[in-house]
Amino acid sequence: MICLTHIPKTGGTTFRHILINNYSWRHIDFPESKKIIIKPTNFPFNSFIIKQIMSMSGHWLRYTDDMKLLFPNVKFIVFLRDPISRIISLFFHIQRYENPNIIFREWVTNNYACPILSNFQTRFIASDCNIDHAKSILDNGYFFAGITELFDKSLLILKKILGNDIEVRYETKRSSKRSRNEILEDRKNSEALKKLYQHNELDFELCEYVKQSMFTKYQLEHGHTNENDIDEFRKLNKIFTFNRTKVQIFKIAKYVFYENMFHLKS
Repeated sequence: MICLTHIPKTGGTTFRHILINNYSWRHIDFPESKKIIIKPTNFPFNSFIIKQIMSMSGHWLRYTDDMKLLFPNVKFIVFLRDPISRIISLFFHIQRYENPNIIFREWVTNNYACPILSNFQTRFIASDCNIDHAKSILDNGYFFAGITELFDKSLLILKKILGNDIEVRYETKRSSKRSRNEILEDRKNSEALKKLYQHNELDFELCEYVKQSMFTKYQLEHGHTNENDIDEFRKLNKIFTFNRTKVQIFKIAKYVFYENMFHLKS
């Protein structure tokens, strides 16, 4: 069973769609709830359902001893992202869905020390701001850690590790770097960006650890992924579409069955 620890704004939504395309109704998507936090140990699982589930995803599904006891064969997967890029993406999400008048430098100045903008990924993995603890959890608790900036390479490495058990192609969407670059290049944001760099040193270190240590280990054990492999993969993705039938069956199972059984409504 695959369990995606979905750190916000790291490409987790795309990987979630990959899981749904593979496993359809056998995937459970646990949405973030603003009202309650449901502990995995409280789920009314039974042996039949456990045997049917092939993958799960959610913002609060993280490696813990309780989760490992509940699912002994679970493979935890997570993606990490350059912290500044992740924060800028979060800003645009807030601007689009919550506050269209928000200004980046003011938002950062008022919140730069808050956990959401300060070593958030390290805290997310380790439940504290301990980089050694975070590295240890990734090494010993996670089956695979990918990097958003190396998303296609991450997927191809994961494919080699899992073999034919998963289809990692996905539907590509046009994304513009213009807005991100405007944030980075605007001199009025220089002080805000400086604060972010200072308050995300651990996240930078954790991302570098995954690229330099964990990626090296994966490729030594399962073979190297070169640029030709990545280019060919991207060509295939341009014409790839998710299986609509599988997606519809997933939605039916989610709303008719899983939401009632696991109380998934946010």
